[in-house]
Formats: sequence, C-alpha cells, structure tokens
Amino acid sequence: SSKKYPDKVEDLNKFREFLSDTKDAMKPLKAWEIADLGYQAAQKIVSASAEESLSVLAKYSQNLPSLARSLSRTVVKPELKAEVKQNQNILERYGVQPGNSILLLNGMLIDLEGADPFSLFKKLRSEAKTVGGLSSLDISFSDINQLLKSDLFKQATKYGVDMRDDAVLYINDLEKDPQYTHWPGQLHELLRPSYPGMLKQLRKNIYNVAFLLRPSHPKCQILINLIAALLENNAPVRIGLIFTSDSEESADNIDSVIPAMVHKIMETKGRQAVGEFLAELAADGLKLESARSEFSDLLGLKVTDEFVAENNPLVVAGNPAPSFLRINSPVNGGKRCGSRRSDHRRGDTPRIFASSTS
Repeated sequence: SSKKYPDKVEDLNKFREFLSDTKDAMKPLKAWEIADLGYQAAQKIVSASAEESLSVLAKYSQNLPSLARSLSRTVVKPELKAEVKQNQNILERYGVQPGNSILLLNGMLIDLEGADPFSLFKKLRSEAKTVGGLSSLDISFSDINQLLKSDLFKQATKYGVDMRDDAVLYINDLEKDPQYTHWPGQLHELLRPSYPGMLKQLRKNIYNVAFLLRPSHPKCQILINLIAALLENNAPVRIGLIFTSDSEESADNIDSVIPAMVHKIMETKGRQAVGEFLAELAADGLKLESARSEFSDLLGLKVTDEFVAENNPLVVAGNPAPSFLRINSPVNGGKRCGSRRSDHRRGDTPRIFASSTS
C-alpha cells in the first residue's frame, strides 16, 4: 500500500497502529501486563511530538481501557522511570497524595484554590523581573534556575537527637528518683484521656529535654531559670545538661567552673542536689562569686584550677560536648527532620534539644 500511495504513508501507519490497538482490545490482561501501565502511558506521551503530545495525553486518558493491551507492549526507558520516581519524592515533600494536583512556579507553591489568571500573571511578571535582574549580572540560566528554586527563608528546626550520649548530664530520673514514685509506671497510662498538649505524669523516661549551656552567655540564665522551674514543678520530663566552652579552663572562668561544680555535686550528693544548686544559681543571677559561695556551703570545697581540671566534664570526658554537637547537628549527619543550618560557635544563643523516646 505504501508503494501505491507514497503520499499516504503517514496516514497508513496511523491506520495500522489503530488496527493493532483495537484488535482484542477488551481481552483481559494478566497482572504482569498492567504492572507498568502508568509508566507505559507516560512513555507514549513524552515520545510524541510537541504538536501531538496533548492529543496523545487526551487519547490515553479518555480511552485507556480499550488501549491498555496495545499500551502494555510499549517499552519504557529507564530514564523515564528514574525521573518519575524523583518527581514522586518531590511531591511527597509537599504532601501531595496520588490523584491530587500541585502547581509550582520556579519551586514556589501556588494555591490552586485561590489562584486566578490575574494573580498568576502577577507572579509570572515578578519572576520574569527577577530573572531579568539576575541575567543582567551575567549569571547563567542554569544558576538562575537553581537560585529561584532555593528556599532562602526555610526555618525548619526539627531533627532527631541521640540522647544517650555521654555529653548529656541528666539531673533527674523519672524512673528512679523518689519524688516520682507516686506516679503510675505503666505505659497504658498514655492511652488515658488528658487535656490537649499536657504531658502525662508517667514514671518513665519517655520525654527528654537537653539544655545546651554556656554559662557566660547573657541568655544562659533564662535557661537556668527554666530548668529550676521544671524541677520545682515536677514536670514529667527528664532534664539533661550539655556544657560547652571554647575558652581555657580556669578557676576564674565561669564556663569551666559551673560544669565542674555540677559534676562534683552530682558525684557526691546526687541528682536532687544538682537541681537545688541550679535553683540557687538562678535566684542569685548566675554570678561566679555566688556560685563559689553556694558550692562552698554545700560541699566545703574551694574552687581552684586543679579542682576545675579534675572535675570539669569537658576535660575529664575528653571534651564530649563538641563531639555530641558535631554528631547531632543537622548540618553534620544528624538524624534530620529538617534542614536548618546551625553551628555552635562562641556567642550563639544557648539551645534546647527535645526528644521523645519509648
């Protein structure tokens, strides 16, 4: 036929394809034949020319049952499968479920419910203005594309922390300390109704909060006050302290003295005495002389350089706090749930790590 009608070759090929598609069209397919039907439909659409891709999409969307058999014979390229999986991972991050739709403009999420032609045009004009400004700086198109898709204002702060690290000094234990003995110890208590947002008074170390402290920091007293309040009110959380310092250890350096005092009190008097000592520090304004006086009254010891060197956990434990921060930082391989950059350089605001374990 192609020899008789050389000018009709393209139409004849389409007719042959149509006959192949409709032959045994409604014959049931086996399970393995429909496993990749979605990929095969996508392959047909992307393989079509730019002029025909929309009509091919409509064809397979509207007549899939009758075209399924011919579609099952389509060979899917590995590159297409990889691209589809990558797109699925991106959509999952936006919370898009199968069957839902999403509209992105250079990585910016557009609300489909509130979108209209005028607002879309305004956004397009804004993006075009941004692209024009970047182009005037001789930035390549690929770099402009990456810049436009970057989320420069992301403030996600959640990530997992391994609370079993030696750098964490726990000053209470819900399972062993006497002030918590009257609390129930069965995990079934978690199923009992309670006020929204209220932690259960359970004799288990399920909820943990670790305070990263540098005593010389101006805002450290706020955290010390919070620790004292949590202990005074018997909050159902296990409290851990992580001391850090970049300065030299000496008896005149509060960043060295306070950790050494806390370590010694924990060793000789126990966890409850540490809590009482911190409460006194909070009341006195976290001053070095007041700390010396309280410590002397409690243990009758004088704070010297030798005392600091022997009792400072930053020294005797091989400086565990920086190691803890390095391991658990979201920048350096911690168990991430977010991607906020953070470091713990001298002068940073003290931080609180919180976790829930069972």
